[in-house]
Amino acid sequence: MKFTKKPLMVIEYDDITTHGEWNTEKSAEEMSPVKCCMVGWKLKTTKQNMILTPMRTDSAECTNVHVIPRGCIRSIRKVE
Repeated sequence: MKFTKKPLMVIEYDDITTHGEWNTEKSAEEMSPVKCCMVGWKLKTTKQNMILTPMRTDSAECTNVHVIPRGCIRSIRKVE
């Protein structure tokens, strides 16, 4: 298979936390974002976002695309 060159990245970021059940206001105020880690090929970087995909085909198709706001990113590391 022949793939176009895209860098493989490890991104650590803060993600939104939700809880769909009834909470007291006090317990809701104690919620915080969840720390996540994404490994994928970088498709595009803008001033606002980094766009990655964990799955690609040799015909330039991808799935499970993640658009991560740059303000949520804690660290970026390229896989060598």
